[in-house]
Amino acid sequence: MLRDSDVLTEIMNRIRDIEANGRSEVTGSIEAIVFANLPIPGQPGRSFFITNGRKIGEGAGAGTGVSAYDDGVAWNRYSDDTVVAA
Repeated sequence: MLRDSDVLTEIMNRIRDIEANGRSEVTGSIEAIVFANLPIPGQPGRSFFITNGRKIGEGAGAGTGVSAYDDGVAWNRYSDDTVVAA
């Protein structure tokens, strides 16, 4: 089982790769990330599963996760194109 510090290190390494290359090298799946660790939007086309992102009807701090994309300005939910909140 991975320690939290190992998971965080892996996430940060992948974020650095995305920032350096403009894309993730993950193949066949979507990368999971916590809302607070999302890279700044501005590279349209990137996608993440935000593990604590809120679906419609979920309260602040009670998000169960959403798939989201970078539109160049903000991280938006695929389900309804609204800005993601945690």
